[in-house]
Amino acid sequence: MRRPASWQQTQQGGGQPPGTGPDLRLLAPAVAAWLVALTCLYLSPALAACASVGLALAAVAALRRRASLVAGVLICAVAAALATSARVHSRTTGPLHDAAERSAAVVVEAVLTEDPRSVVPKAGAGVLAVRQLIVARLRVEQLQVAGRTVRLRSPVLVLAEDPIWLSLLPSQHVRVEGRLAPAGRGEDVAALLSARGQVRILSPPSLVQRAAGSLRAGLRAAVAPLPDAERGLLPGLVVGDTSKLDPELEEDFRTTGLTHLVAVSGTNVAVVLAAALLLCRRLQVPLRLHPPVAALLLGAFVILARPSPSVLRAAVMGLVALVALSTGRQRSALPTLSAAVIVLILLSPDLAASPGFALSVLATAGLVILAPDWRTGLARRVPGWAADALAVPAAAQVVCGPVVVALSAQLGLWSVAANLVAVPAVAPATVLGVAAALIAPVSVPLAQVLGWLAFVPTAWLVRVARIGSDLPGAAVPWQGGAAGAALLIVATGVLWWVVRARWARRLAAAVCAGVLLTVTGLHLVSPGWPPPGWFLVVCDVGQGDGVVISAGPATAIVIDSGPDPGVIDGCLKRLQVRKVPLIVLTHFHADHVEGLPGVLRGRSVGQIE
Repeated sequence: MRRPASWQQTQQGGGQPPGTGPDLRLLAPAVAAWLVALTCLYLSPALAACASVGLALAAVAALRRRASLVAGVLICAVAAALATSARVHSRTTGPLHDAAERSAAVVVEAVLTEDPRSVVPKAGAGVLAVRQLIVARLRVEQLQVAGRTVRLRSPVLVLAEDPIWLSLLPSQHVRVEGRLAPAGRGEDVAALLSARGQVRILSPPSLVQRAAGSLRAGLRAAVAPLPDAERGLLPGLVVGDTSKLDPELEEDFRTTGLTHLVAVSGTNVAVVLAAALLLCRRLQVPLRLHPPVAALLLGAFVILARPSPSVLRAAVMGLVALVALSTGRQRSALPTLSAAVIVLILLSPDLAASPGFALSVLATAGLVILAPDWRTGLARRVPGWAADALAVPAAAQVVCGPVVVALSAQLGLWSVAANLVAVPAVAPATVLGVAAALIAPVSVPLAQVLGWLAFVPTAWLVRVARIGSDLPGAAVPWQGGAAGAALLIVATGVLWWVVRARWARRLAAAVCAGVLLTVTGLHLVSPGWPPPGWFLVVCDVGQGDGVVISAGPATAIVIDSGPDPGVIDGCLKRLQVRKVPLIVLTHFHADHVEGLPGVLRGRSVGQIE
């Protein structure tokens, strides 16, 4: 897509105009609102209200001293505290909360707010006890408990086994019987409901949700002829529908840092809007009509992906990202992002604790703050297209890395490279997938032609994820939690200093060269892994057993599988085992059988004893 003149002028002039930088005035209020909301989610409503009073008094004092910036920060913090305390109070008081505290049996009439999804929980007694579990989110509007009926509006998470749930669409009214349980502190629901018996459907879905359901079903019909991996990936890539995505492939995407591609994010929205603007230019649509056309296509995409809070959040972040990329105005993009954060936090305080929200905001911030200057610096050494391709994933990785390691306790060394290689395939697959979904209600054969066209970029993404997950260092163990995030921030700062300082850069290059020569020499004089002619290997699975006995080329017998599917799968990959004629499970304790899915992953298995 051709960049607007403003982008080209900005890049040729070295990023921002001389003497200017990003406008940081709204950054502090946005950060304050976010942190205060996050804190108040884990406080009692009374403590949150007291905190808001204290912040309000401080804001008044700042106004009297004419400290407008400090006052603005405190006012945003007060608003966030009040909004969050009201949300927490509504969930921790009332008849629904009281019934959950007593684990009462109830009957509820509620509205489905998201698509039900199927999960396979871990079974403490072993994988043979695993059963399908369906998770759904409801907004309870009527509660029957202990012979009385109460009307309310509270969110509940439902755990059910009835497969009928999977056919339901958001906005449908249902009647459910079950037993309540209290939700944990900081959760975005008021209670948990363990459903019993069949769900009773009280009303059909709304027109918008029926349209969305029809389009999503059309997309699944369009990709039905594709191979398994691509058939499951393309709906996830386009609308976040991962119901048919192979768990092994999903894990590969997670390992290579490509998970954001299979969830509706700002990337999806930016691709759709960019395609809309490109289409307008090709068709020579008058300039004044570009925004309405882009907004219309964005609205269609939101309907297709379901207008859930996560999709609306992605739409906001995608708009901000597109403004930054299309105008190159870093100074105006950051205030827009900060204002979006403030509005979203006040409307939905639960986002403050959402990892998806944090990653969306940080990735967009990296795009509008770091990427333009990095692109300018890289453009002096590499072509412009390569500078764009390198700057965007590198900036996103740097700002999102601390959150990722805090959640996953692992560091992907190939994330930037994987995203760099995957970027060319994302836009074609997304645009063709959206087109197939829109055409399917009219002509399924034509939609399937578009599905086959989308197969090429989708297959490329599958290949990138699978190869990347098998590379050494694809998932390096790292300290998790806040300590791991802080450690990565320090390591990134040191790396930045090394890159900037010439003598440190030379010293680091010398050290790396010495390590490389040492490792290469050791590899030449010592046998590789696995050693040739190996017979028996005891995999390091932690607590439990995982024994592998060679039974021929790429073939082995496995005795027990340890407690973690990923660990035993990694051991078998390193041993290059692709066929398992026999699996022996000595007894059904979790540390001997929970890893069984890892043994089955991508291998032909004869029998299990």
